[in-house]
Amino acid sequence: MFAAGVIADRPPSVPFHGGLADTSGFGDRFTFAFIRHPLEFWLSYWGFRMRTGWDLENGIDSTAASADFGEFIDALVRHHPGAASAVYEQSVGRAGEEIDFVGRHERLADDLCVALGLAGEVFDEQRLRSHPPANRADLVRYPACYTRETAERLAAAESAAIERFYAHDPIPRRLLGQPEEPARPGALHLQRSAIELRDARAELAALRRADLALQSTLETQRRELADAREALSLLRSSRVLRWSRPLRLTWYSWRANPSLRGRVSWSAWRRERRRELHRASKPPVSALGAGAPAPISARRSRRPPRVPV
Repeated sequence: MFAAGVIADRPPSVPFHGGLADTSGFGDRFTFAFIRHPLEFWLSYWGFRMRTGWDLENGIDSTAASADFGEFIDALVRHHPGAASAVYEQSVGRAGEEIDFVGRHERLADDLCVALGLAGEVFDEQRLRSHPPANRADLVRYPACYTRETAERLAAAESAAIERFYAHDPIPRRLLGQPEEPARPGALHLQRSAIELRDARAELAALRRADLALQSTLETQRRELADAREALSLLRSSRVLRWSRPLRLTWYSWRANPSLRGRVSWSAWRRERRRELHRASKPPVSALGAGAPAPISARRSRRPPRVPV
């Protein structure tokens, strides 16, 4: 995705190949994943291990590691049948409960463009399609292909994933070292139907998310309306409308502050505000005392003298 101009940050708590259980905290986001045919998956896995080395702490490598591809598949079928099918289910969900979009590695660029478009991401499609493949198996240095018998045994072991995602092509001819058969009209129709079904599921998932967001907004507005109606009912049933303006402002400020209502009752808050207003309305301290009135003689001295008759 970086090649398309999309920056994706993986939180440190999420493993590199984490499944749905590892990313449950991001379930509200658009989710997509890519799978590939199980036979091609294990062929690529063997080529990757031959190129980078076997990890003997890994359960599969510890029991199936072999420089011979046929021996690797035999051990894999014997000790870990259906391992790829289990990985796919952990990544895309159970049948009927899939994530928003499941792409195919066989059409990686096309499906990635569809997924990014459905997710609402802005990306450079030309740049994505022109990016060279990376991390490919070196089949020149480590050649491998299935025999018909080996492919059938592995297909039977991975029947869950094959019947679910690749029922139209359970054993690809290209993996047997044979040229692909020309696609029959029925197979093309089936592939188009599968693509239309996938797109319809993605659109349905997007509509469901939009509906959930709308329901949440509607519920919030209903709660706010109920609070406003309750406040209006209390206002009408009380004597607030007959109070003085400062007292009404005091009541409004107390009623609009839920944390204040939880800590202080209206009577206590009213008394406190009265004391504050009383302290604020006291006259300033004069030189004659703490707000004491001027002496009578001083007040009389300011009167004009009487004119005797």
